[in-house]
Amino acid sequence: MMIVLWFLLIIILSVLTKWHANYLMKQQKYYITKLIVTISCAIQLIFIYALVKEIIRYLTQILNVFYR
Repeated sequence: MMIVLWFLLIIILSVLTKWHANYLMKQQKYYITKLIVTISCAIQLIFIYALVKEIIRYLTQILNVFYR
């Protein structure tokens, strides 16, 4: 269940960042746009780390079945 949650959070953050970046680019605020995109990438990195952590937990359970 947490895998789906992390995946949805990554998608939602990507969509919101794209929308906000396009809005700021229309107003020609390039430095703020770069800052928003950089912060979003850092947050997405944390989300991806948590997603991989959840996936690895399930993979170890699956591989443990084959080991026994």
